[in-house]
Amino acid sequence: SSPYVSLGGFEIPLTYHQLGVIFESPHRLFCLLSFEQCAHYESYNIEGMSQWVEKPMVGFRWLVEQNIIVSSMMFFLSFTFLCMLNLIEMSVVNPVFGFSLMMMAFIASRCHFAIKKV
Repeated sequence: SSPYVSLGGFEIPLTYHQLGVIFESPHRLFCLLSFEQCAHYESYNIEGMSQWVEKPMVGFRWLVEQNIIVSSMMFFLSFTFLCMLNLIEMSVVNPVFGFSLMMMAFIASRCHFAIKKV
């Protein structure tokens, strides 16, 4: 049994742990920004699993059963969105990281536009 995520028989260089951290980002960000609402909306199923874990898990299981083209596109789109949320979460938790990220984006955009002008 491999620790890497597999879609349609193809292994992705991403562990289940890393995927779990990224899929949990919306929950952590929601709780960080609105703790009272987080506590109010937290619920668990019969097995004791949080809804924030259960729903993405059910969605991912469904995704794995789909055609490789469909599952790849949907996985890529949702993973990209969740990675952006993860970056926002990391920026909120660690302002130095957020500032560094903004500076890198600014420098990259300046370099990109400087190259286009030449």
